[in-house]
Amino acid sequence: MSMEVTGKMFCKPCGDGTKRVPANGLCRDCEEHMCIACFGNHKKYKICKDHRLVDIDTKVLDISEATEEKFENCLKHKNEKIKFYCSSHEEVGCGDCTILEHKTCNVEYIRDVSKTFKESKEFQDIVKDVDSCQKEVTKFYTSFTDNKVQVEDIYQGFLADIKSFRDEINIRLDKLEEELVQKAKDAKTTDTLLIESLETSCEDLKKELSQISDELVSRTDEPNTLFVTAMR
Repeated sequence: MSMEVTGKMFCKPCGDGTKRVPANGLCRDCEEHMCIACFGNHKKYKICKDHRLVDIDTKVLDISEATEEKFENCLKHKNEKIKFYCSSHEEVGCGDCTILEHKTCNVEYIRDVSKTFKESKEFQDIVKDVDSCQKEVTKFYTSFTDNKVQVEDIYQGFLADIKSFRDEINIRLDKLEEELVQKAKDAKTTDTLLIESLETSCEDLKKELSQISDELVSRTDEPNTLFVTAMR
């Protein structure tokens, strides 16, 4: 915006150089107050050759019109507004961007191209593309949710299979244990009976040998009887 002191307008380009030069008019296209010299230099640029300098007395009308229009700040030149569109590169920018990067391009004023843009096929196509992308994103998001549920179901199913397998193994082990215990009991019973049988036989043999020993001892003085007993 142009410098203003006590109601007097000053040249914006001169003001950028810390000078205060009274403005002779307002560049209607750039919405900046300029002196005659600065406006002459301003018109030398290709992009500015058709600009119009209106009388300083119309400043109130022009400033009020300017405040009704909204422009975004340039990302490269923070103090400048984005007012131009380069159709050659499909890029928007401020006046500095246009002079530095798009001197030979087909550059238009955003205020001119924006008037009918909302009703243009290009804008309608953009809206359709955005809507289509939103639907695709929603579909992907839904599929992600479904996949999470599926992953959880697979995990729970895997845990259930492990538990079922463990239960089956436990049943088989219990049955095997029961069979082995029964076989051990049967072996114990068989061995116990055998030992008891041998023990009885041994006891009987012990008694018999004791009797023979007693007979041999009792007949030591009877040679004939001792011989017969020993032979038996």
